[in-house]
Amino acid sequence: MSKRHSLEEVRDFIEKQGYSLVSTEYINAKTPIIVKCDKGHEYSVRFTNFKSGKRCPECAIIKRNESKRLDKQYVKQIVEEAGYTLIDIIEGVKSKPKALIVRCDKGHEPYKVNYQNFRKGRRCPECKAEKMRVDLSIIKENMRKEGFEFIKGEYKSNRSPIIVRCPKGHEYSTTYGLFKEGKRCSKCRTSKGEIAIKSLLEEILIDCKMTQQYPVKINNTTYHFDFCVHANKKLFIEYDGIQHFVPIEAFGGVDGFNKQKINDKIKDDYVKNNKDTEL
Repeated sequence: MSKRHSLEEVRDFIEKQGYSLVSTEYINAKTPIIVKCDKGHEYSVRFTNFKSGKRCPECAIIKRNESKRLDKQYVKQIVEEAGYTLIDIIEGVKSKPKALIVRCDKGHEPYKVNYQNFRKGRRCPECKAEKMRVDLSIIKENMRKEGFEFIKGEYKSNRSPIIVRCPKGHEYSTTYGLFKEGKRCSKCRTSKGEIAIKSLLEEILIDCKMTQQYPVKINNTTYHFDFCVHANKKLFIEYDGIQHFVPIEAFGGVDGFNKQKINDKIKDDYVKNNKDTEL
């Protein structure tokens, strides 16, 4: 059986480690006592754990943060080696850089990027858009082959809004990225099911307003529900055609189907998270 230490023996051992004993009573090695480190932090610890090397947790956190802290000159060197200019560092906790403001060598607008993401290769979004950009003449030709006409729009990337005219003369807003995925004129692709639903709603709704292709903003992206009935709650109605369940070439094939599933889940989650809506 191990010897039971006295309060004086415990205090003497703790003080030799550069700490001080705050507690005025010592019961046994497994009963927590209060000690104070040389920085003035007080914490509770069992004497047996203290003897095995458990020290001030607050000092440990500070030491860990200091080991992660990045030197500004080092960050500047990393950025410049990539051909970029460091504009500013947005500091985080304990002076750890959380984000950088940098500019590429082409002089595009400075952008904000997490330091670790920059180290992993995340670069100027405008440069990335330029690499993905298709010549406007090619876009117009690709649309012409499918009977569509590019009307207007400042094309900078595949996500830039443009106005397109379908073979039936309808003009609508889209992006070239959506066009490539198989998204076409909403007026032309209205299904028989949607037409039937619209006719039914117009017949039975007396005191309620109904909106077709109702837009909602989710994470800075606009999604549309087929119908929205404005009552005590917004009642969304979706008519899911075959393209919601299997890949259909006219709707973008496998890529279009995968995109459709993602969009459907986003809209489903939107309704689940908004108590003033039903689907």
